[in-house]
Amino acid sequence: MNNKRIIKNELEKDLFKSKEINNVTPNTQTLHPISSQWINTNNLVNPICLTKFQILNNETKIFNTYKCKNETTNYKSFLFVPPIGLTSNDIIKIYDLESIDLLYSWINKHLSIESSLEPNPINYITIVRVINCWIRVNFETLKNYNNFLVKIVNKLFKFYFGDTFNIPEIDKEIRYYIDYWINKKSSTEFKFDLIEDFFNYIIKKFKLKSNI
Repeated sequence: MNNKRIIKNELEKDLFKSKEINNVTPNTQTLHPISSQWINTNNLVNPICLTKFQILNNETKIFNTYKCKNETTNYKSFLFVPPIGLTSNDIIKIYDLESIDLLYSWINKHLSIESSLEPNPINYITIVRVINCWIRVNFETLKNYNNFLVKIVNKLFKFYFGDTFNIPEIDKEIRYYIDYWINKKSSTEFKFDLIEDFFNYIIKKFKLKSNI
């Protein structure tokens, strides 16, 4: 029994250790190396421990609200090689964004948040990643029905560039590019980023500058 207990404790210790990345002290800001979420601890009094994706109380978490149990400084290694493989479908399920209405509401919510007491507010980079995951998952349907993407891309475009741009018939530009992009893309391609590709296209065409 004692041997079994020791083995169990060691396994649990190794499992926990494998999830930890590094500590983040209070009054600090940093990028989570896996999720690309901005970690802000300005309102905390104790350090937190960044972790790989983990399920706690049926929710996906990327940090523990206490100091890492093991002295670990793996931040740089996770920036280069993500330690887990989540599919686009996994991401959509994690955020519960199966429908276009849920996706649009989620985008509206997080683009409107200017500050948060939470140490991991969802940032613009994460929003774009999730949108691209949603597009990949629904790619076959979008070949024939993609008009609702125009509203999403328009919203991100105006958020990114502010009110300084002057582009006549912007929705027409977006609709044209979405059709063009989907026709030349495959859902299995490694580089799959409608938002970035459209922005690069429009920046070059109209010589725009970002507002953020």
